[in-house]
Amino acid sequence: MKTIILLRNTLKILLLFLATCCLFVSCKDDDFSTNPAHKLSFSKNVLSFDTLFTTVGSTTRTFMVYNKNNRPLRISEIRLPNNSMFRMNVDGVSDNVMTNVEIRAKDSMFVFVEVTIDPRNESLPFLVEDSIMFYTNTNVQHVKLTAYGQDAVIFRNRTLPDTTLLGEKPYLIFGDLIAENLTIEENSRLFFRHNANLIVNGNLRINGTREEPVIFRGDRLDNFLQDYKYDDLPGQWGGIVLASEHDHYINFAHIRNGKTGIRIDSATLKIENSMVHNFDGYGIKAKHAEIWIGNSLIANCSENCLQFIGGKHDIIQSTIANFYSNLSADTQRKGVAVLLTNSDGDENVALSQVTFINSIVYGSFQNEITLRKKDDVEFNYSFQHCLLRARESDFDENNLLNIIWNENPEFVNTKFPYDFRLKTNSPAIDKGDPAILLIYPYDLAGNLRTGNPDLGAYKYIAE
Repeated sequence: MKTIILLRNTLKILLLFLATCCLFVSCKDDDFSTNPAHKLSFSKNVLSFDTLFTTVGSTTRTFMVYNKNNRPLRISEIRLPNNSMFRMNVDGVSDNVMTNVEIRAKDSMFVFVEVTIDPRNESLPFLVEDSIMFYTNTNVQHVKLTAYGQDAVIFRNRTLPDTTLLGEKPYLIFGDLIAENLTIEENSRLFFRHNANLIVNGNLRINGTREEPVIFRGDRLDNFLQDYKYDDLPGQWGGIVLASEHDHYINFAHIRNGKTGIRIDSATLKIENSMVHNFDGYGIKAKHAEIWIGNSLIANCSENCLQFIGGKHDIIQSTIANFYSNLSADTQRKGVAVLLTNSDGDENVALSQVTFINSIVYGSFQNEITLRKKDDVEFNYSFQHCLLRARESDFDENNLLNIIWNENPEFVNTKFPYDFRLKTNSPAIDKGDPAILLIYPYDLAGNLRTGNPDLGAYKYIAE
């Protein structure tokens, strides 16, 4: 009995001690320091945003505020100027001025920042700066905010008459930009929001130059990881749709990172000195069309780099390479680099002629060319002076001339960041038909071809 009473008394004393400790700790924690030596710390002293289109809000960036001291601090004021283009949110509260913000000892809080930049009617990007000020115990500390703004011509679900786009300012497209006859001059940069498309009902003319190509890409200018930009990801926008019964011409264009690069039905297209790459669907998907592809790179597409359903096509001095990957998702490649067929479901579509000359068709699959033939429907093709990764038995030898079968072309890099130039031991060096020099004396990078040209869009250059 005495033992039980002793235990009860001991427990009461212990509970009283713990309660006293808790009260003491609580009182100590509410004892805010006024010592000027007790300052805040920050995860970043400068919070920077990538280049942003004016009038279009940014994504949210974050930094941390730390109290590394042994006593709590009361921040008398957190201030962002009222006319600032930046906006802040401190631990869930949005305002430009906040007072008496408490931060416990050894604790931290989040600050979220966004920015929308006003236009200035300037062609070049311009710098916008501001600071978030923290006033604590007579200390004045700040985190600097920086962003570059870029004025742009904005189209939101617009339909244009006959139009010429110039390369003075970039173009930002929301939804579908529908045009009749459309000419796009050198140095034009077209940035597309998610699922946005360019639809041309008349003739398309793209007049880029080697020094100032025309750019088609997604509108995200920031990084999705430290070392990877959204511009490195496929599927960022829709693609280009070309109308039937018209003639289209593309020279020196970089078309990248959408869902399908070019869709064309019952029309003609000549594309030269250009790159179409990194698409979640097709690079060029054509039906009933007539296409010329010269001195160009068509690469890295989930479905096919080239899908030709019937028609007549020439692929000259070009590289068709498929090592597709999506850096932000574990998605697998679905289709071969080149699909040639003379049927679309139950519809017969005559493939009158497909000719590959001085070209490379290669990729990560064991077979990168599918010939899908329907009996009793025209299906004509030829490969001349080419390096192919394919099953030789699938081809009629009468349609082949000087073919290198299944040898690695030795591209510089077949993983991100891709580089489809040739290395010194490439079997594609000096294997081309020199007659093509009259058409394409310079390679895609501007190097002069001489003698027997190398296969593909790039000439080997010794380092």
